[in-house]
Amino acid sequence: MRIGLVVYDGLDETSGGYLYDRQIVAGLRDRGHAVTTVAIPRRGYGRDLLDNLSSAVWEELSALADRTDLLLEDELCHPSLVLPNRRLGQRFPELPIVSIVHPLRASERWGSFEAAICRRLERAYLETVDGFVYNSRATRATVESLVGKTSCVLAPPGGDHVRPDLDPAAIRSRGREPGPLRVLFVGSVVERKGLTTLIRGLADGEFTWSLTVVGDTSIDPAYVARVRSLVAHRGLDERVTLTGRVEDDRLAELYRRHHVLAVPSRYEGYGIAYLEGMGHGLPAVGSGAGGANEVRAAIAAFASDRDRLIEYSLAAREAFETHHAWDEPARAVAAFLTAVADG
Repeated sequence: MRIGLVVYDGLDETSGGYLYDRQIVAGLRDRGHAVTTVAIPRRGYGRDLLDNLSSAVWEELSALADRTDLLLEDELCHPSLVLPNRRLGQRFPELPIVSIVHPLRASERWGSFEAAICRRLERAYLETVDGFVYNSRATRATVESLVGKTSCVLAPPGGDHVRPDLDPAAIRSRGREPGPLRVLFVGSVVERKGLTTLIRGLADGEFTWSLTVVGDTSIDPAYVARVRSLVAHRGLDERVTLTGRVEDDRLAELYRRHHVLAVPSRYEGYGIAYLEGMGHGLPAVGSGAGGANEVRAAIAAFASDRDRLIEYSLAAREAFETHHAWDEPARAVAAFLTAVADG
């Protein structure tokens, strides 16, 4: 089958969503499907909307559609694709469009004017799609709350892209090391990920700690400025380090060095970083609706009781070892796309 993939900026970006797309594409190619990628430059939500009127974007998408059996789109591209998808439906009525859905953009700012706009645009985009690839039940529930029941496949991420090189003895040794509790945050530095909540919780804690923040700082400069201002205001410059994006080898090293992974997101479709951290024996601290106090209490329990830290670290690694490989979701997606293409 010939599949056309539409993503922002290509597949080489470092976030969990791009990792997911890369692994699914690799699985499709392993099964003999030809995948051709069209990368639309991402320039910011407002400017991306202009792609709906861009002749260059339309020509590239229509050319891709003309030589494929199915279009596979990353849902993050929705601001660029509402009108092009409608035009594709008119010009290529037999061509199915399937969307890979990560967290919806509207999930980032619930209750705000921006979220209302995002919800309307995302609903308009989702209504142009014939099928969906979901990374979790939570993602499916969010989409179906907007558009009703969907034709879909549930394909949670695999874990075998991570090959940790530390054994239980090394995990125990790390847990017993004296000094501050080393906390790691991995994720784009955007409001939804809850970094300011984490920093406030740590700052009010009565234990010694350090925090390393790994993730893209270019997506929301205003929020990054708020993070830096909070760090300076609380006098935490010596405790908090923002690395920006890092290469895979460097990220693996940071996972190995730290004690706890903490990403108190307001909403996650899945959260691949949690799985990666567990592979390195890091207890994962997240948040459904908690605030700084709850995050602090969860982390403080590990700081005050290293035996507890070791117990949870070994349990995290054990859970990772039983997690499925990427071949499982890739196989499910390939079967679903074939069924959709066959009508």
